[in-house]
Amino acid sequence: MKNMIVPLAVMAALALAAPATASPADKAVADASAAVSGCNAYEYCQVLAAEPFSGRLSGSPGYEAAARWAAGKFAEWGLSSLDGAFLQPFPSPYTQVDKAEMTLTVAGKEIKLQAGKEFLPMLFSDSGRVSAGAVFAGWGLHAPELGYDDY
Repeated sequence: MKNMIVPLAVMAALALAAPATASPADKAVADASAAVSGCNAYEYCQVLAAEPFSGRLSGSPGYEAAARWAAGKFAEWGLSSLDGAFLQPFPSPYTQVDKAEMTLTVAGKEIKLQAGKEFLPMLFSDSGRVSAGAVFAGWGLHAPELGYDDY
């Protein structure tokens, strides 16, 4: 029985390696796959990261320009859409934080913090005044083997 396993394995390997008749759809998929390269993807990323698209913040003019560019690529590649259009309009309001400031008072001394460097204003941030004590909340370490756990 052991003598039969080796020839069967060799025959199976040869059968799998033999060229199969590919359908036109299989050939189209193979051709499309061969056309995709890392260089192409990198070039598309360079285009989308360029100044004309200005960050592509949802709903912004740069975002809309990037969407139109992508739709043009889809048409250039011969893709089809369900309704004949690659762009589907939907309302997407956005907020852009153009200025923010924060002052930290420690022991009566005021320290002006820099937005984006020392604090990060979020789109849902609001103005206000808060007074509270400072608390050391740990380093975020979990090291049971050292007998230390901030959590």
